[in-house]
Amino acid sequence: GDTFNRYIDLTNIGTLNGASPTLQLSVPAANALTTNSSTGLQISIAACSIAWVAGTCNETTTAVLASTPAATLVATAQSLNLPSNLAGSTNRLKISIALPAGNESVLNGVLPVGTVQGLTSAITWSFTVAERAAITSNS
Repeated sequence: GDTFNRYIDLTNIGTLNGASPTLQLSVPAANALTTNSSTGLQISIAACSIAWVAGTCNETTTAVLASTPAATLVATAQSLNLPSNLAGSTNRLKISIALPAGNESVLNGVLPVGTVQGLTSAITWSFTVAERAAITSNS
């Protein structure tokens, strides 16, 4: 049931507006943290219209990604609901990484199959924004 929050500013530094933002995770060595959808890591993302202060948003909050298993994000890029995809815009994000509440019973000193106890994982986060659709201007 533990949750760790990390805060990032995701900025479109390009000169074109974006569309269809996604997130995909990659891991060099998979284990139950990133392969087990029920006992592994769960990822959720929220955005704040201003900078987060001590873990609190004092303005408007937007759900960017509902709680999603890391296993899903490793397998397939997932759509994000960013507040803005405009060129030059910054999205102030809180990334929550959680272990689901539950317990694992050790029987006679033997950990259960698929345990997450003692595991670690290096994760690479890839945020992708496609170029917006082309427009035609008739003058």
